[in-house]
Amino acid sequence: MSGRSIENIRKDAWLFSGCSEIAEMQQRLNIDTNELLLHSLHPKYYAFTLRKPTGGFREIETPIAPLKELQRKLSYYLQAWYYEHQTASSYGYIISPKKKKSLKNIVGNARLHLGNPYMMQIDFDDFFHQVGIKDVYEIFKSTIFCFSEKASCTLAKVCTHNDRLPMGAPTSPVLSNIYVIGLDRKIEEWAASKSVVFSRFVDDLTFSSKERPFNENDYNEILELTNGFHLLLNKKKTKISGPGDPKVVTGLALNETIDIPAEFYENLNKDLNRLKNVFEATLLIGPFEENSLLKKYKQEIQGEINFIGMVEGFHSPQFKEYTKKYRQSFEANEEFYSMRWTHFGYL
Repeated sequence: MSGRSIENIRKDAWLFSGCSEIAEMQQRLNIDTNELLLHSLHPKYYAFTLRKPTGGFREIETPIAPLKELQRKLSYYLQAWYYEHQTASSYGYIISPKKKKSLKNIVGNARLHLGNPYMMQIDFDDFFHQVGIKDVYEIFKSTIFCFSEKASCTLAKVCTHNDRLPMGAPTSPVLSNIYVIGLDRKIEEWAASKSVVFSRFVDDLTFSSKERPFNENDYNEILELTNGFHLLLNKKKTKISGPGDPKVVTGLALNETIDIPAEFYENLNKDLNRLKNVFEATLLIGPFEENSLLKKYKQEIQGEINFIGMVEGFHSPQFKEYTKKYRQSFEANEEFYSMRWTHFGYL
């Protein structure tokens, strides 16, 4: 459903928000009513943890394939609605219409603060998990949609796990965006009163100014606003910087231009080396058949290289260099790797 025109996005948003009962929703989502109800009663997830780059672990809960497919469909309609009601400060997970270049992405978010020497960066603490099933129910039951109580309850159950938004569900980003519409607007008003620039990329809040330094009082005023929405901030990750301090916004370095930090390239080089080793090991096992681990690793690295293209340009030297390095990871001679076992004297 991606890559649709603005007209179709608006039409889909109107049709979905106009649904009332589960039967109408089932037709819109192209799913059997019993299946929809079953997913709401017994939503199944795979849970695991990933180590954070900054230390500690992040809990990931990914839905089983049928539930994820349902959530993808639902996510599209919710994003279509949000596209028409998005706040000026929101920059993350916003649908991009066909033939319209979106400026609301990670690069656009960083560009907003380029050239501003004063900055304050604040993070929500475990953002998705703070949005509970009651909050999600209230979104669906509110006047922005026409859903009945039963339909709202069903959708809330489909989109939550352990009574809150799960990290790993396709619907979590857009529902979190919808949940903080009111908060975005309050912080926008605060920023305008202070003559500072404000943007939010999912759980990252960035404030910047050409002339006005930030202080502890500014943080406390933002804290008061977020407390009104029952959202906790991670004070340990709050950063206030001034002229001469390095500035990184959602992973992008702000210099005279927006740049990818050197650390990103260092890690990508390590990933490419690991990819080559995994590929060689796969050949040694032979006969060659691309396994799921190799496929997943390739997809992750392709995503990192596409990120270079998005930031630096798809015709940039950096993008071309790493595209070439990626291809070179698979230029091994399959016959050589299968035969070199015979080089050992004990065979």
